[in-house]
Amino acid sequence: MDVMTNPAAAPITTPNRKTNGKTRSLMLIGIAIALALIIIIGIILFMAYQGNKTSTATTNNTLVNVIPSNVAELSMKPTLEVMSPIDNSTVNGKIDVSGKLTSTVGKLTVTVSDDTGVMLGQSDVTVDATQKDAILDWTSSVDVVVSPKSKTGSLKISAVDSSFSYLTQTIKVNFEEQTADDRVKLTAPLVNQVMYTNDVYFVGQMQNFFEGTMGIRLKDEDNNVIYTGSINASGDNNGQYANFSQNVVVDKLASAKGTIGTWEIFETSAKDGSETVLHSFKVRFLQPAG
Repeated sequence: MDVMTNPAAAPITTPNRKTNGKTRSLMLIGIAIALALIIIIGIILFMAYQGNKTSTATTNNTLVNVIPSNVAELSMKPTLEVMSPIDNSTVNGKIDVSGKLTSTVGKLTVTVSDDTGVMLGQSDVTVDATQKDAILDWTSSVDVVVSPKSKTGSLKISAVDSSFSYLTQTIKVNFEEQTADDRVKLTAPLVNQVMYTNDVYFVGQMQNFFEGTMGIRLKDEDNNVIYTGSINASGDNNGQYANFSQNVVVDKLASAKGTIGTWEIFETSAKDGSETVLHSFKVRFLQPAG
């Protein structure tokens, strides 16, 4: 028997497996990208949250004074500088010293010594402790009260700050030499030196003084002579310099008038005994007398 076909029936199609596989791959890729974006956004939000949390914690610590109130001082490195005089400066009996230091230093001390190790003078400087976290200017004036026995010496500036750090600076200095033509080179006493006691040391060189004897005289502000004496050369001073080093005791120093004195260096003529002043210089008395 013959089988009849129905020409009106819908045709039967076979699914395209290749097309369906491609669609599923695209969907999976889209899902993966979406998940990756979600993860990245999550990480960014988490990091932002943690950063905000840390900032908040830091702010809270500051507010409750977890950081010490003197943190600025604690973080400031102790500093001591000398601006003047500089190394190898020439100084006399009054030495002006200045510099900078941190406000954590309460007091500093300035001393001057000669190269033999003898301290010639000292000054203390009190720092303004009310100024915090600051670099301060400081000044001091050191009076030389003992004659130097060498031509050079040093200034030592020392201090201790609030953290017990020891600060020190040393400046080399030259003591001002006085000269009188080709006759005298005077190392000490210095111009502006303070007559702190009755004793004063004369150090230097002389040339062409009769019998190696050089006259010295001290006057007060009223021109009263309160001392007259002589300095002797240690060797032959004819045509050459001879050293001298001699201590002088001014017994009448307490009777001096005023605050300024004048030393005179003179020679006495071997012919007629007349005196010629070769050099004079000012010194200071500790306080007005009389």
